[in-house]
Amino acid sequence: MLKGSHNATFTIEGIDGSYQLDYDLGLFKNSSAEYNHELCRLACALVTVGYDKIENDPSAEAETGFPWTQRGLKATLDAMGFEHQEIQPKAERDEESYYIASRDIDLDGEEFNLIIAAFIGSYKKTWYSNFDPYGVDRIANGGKGYAGDEEKGIIHLGFADARSFMHERLKAFIKKYASGKPIKILLMGHSRGAATANLLAAKVLTEGGFGDGIEIDKDNVYTYCFATPNLADVNKVKLDAPEFKCIYSIVSPEDFVTEVLPKACGFGKYGTVYSLMGSDN
Repeated sequence: MLKGSHNATFTIEGIDGSYQLDYDLGLFKNSSAEYNHELCRLACALVTVGYDKIENDPSAEAETGFPWTQRGLKATLDAMGFEHQEIQPKAERDEESYYIASRDIDLDGEEFNLIIAAFIGSYKKTWYSNFDPYGVDRIANGGKGYAGDEEKGIIHLGFADARSFMHERLKAFIKKYASGKPIKILLMGHSRGAATANLLAAKVLTEGGFGDGIEIDKDNVYTYCFATPNLADVNKVKLDAPEFKCIYSIVSPEDFVTEVLPKACGFGKYGTVYSLMGSDN
């Protein structure tokens, strides 16, 4: 089933919430080159449920690789038919809280392996990384520096670390659960997670996939980012190149997080930016 409705429930900061999640995976018939508002709404909902309460569950390790779960999130992924899941909400300093899920879909007789990857906002020690754009205190604060130092002064290294970390996690997931079908991938995130999705999408689009034989057509890379911080020097990176237009960032003009590195100082983000209505627009 590509279409359905699920009462998604979650607990965030001790508060129970729910929403009626109406989904249509047939939306992936369309090219990623065009903004799709219904797909954006779905991505927003899927990122939100990723903030669900973390519960210890040793039995989950055999399936997801980690001894904890997020029950509301897992119920949502199960309801949508995602057979393979990896839920890891506990990021270390230079990493990213995330979940990945996959299933096969049939679009007008053509089969694809659909992968969704949601990147969540800052978790504990990742705040050190957020405020370390030049990577100067990674080792002192227990960091590993997944991205190295070659992008120093070009890309926010704290976010580049998260990108490189997730690139390896996704590549390992795809190899583990490869179905042999062409891949469609939805990258999505909020705040630090939005920066991760933005940078990762640019890398995947530039390289045509994840390497090691994992190729993905650019029209099959869908990216929706919410409250995306600025993350690169516009004088050193062509953030608005045509191939990146399909990376969509939804921001609020009243949200200071989206201007962590000020636009006035020459910083920006990859792709297309849509601003919500606010007092200044």
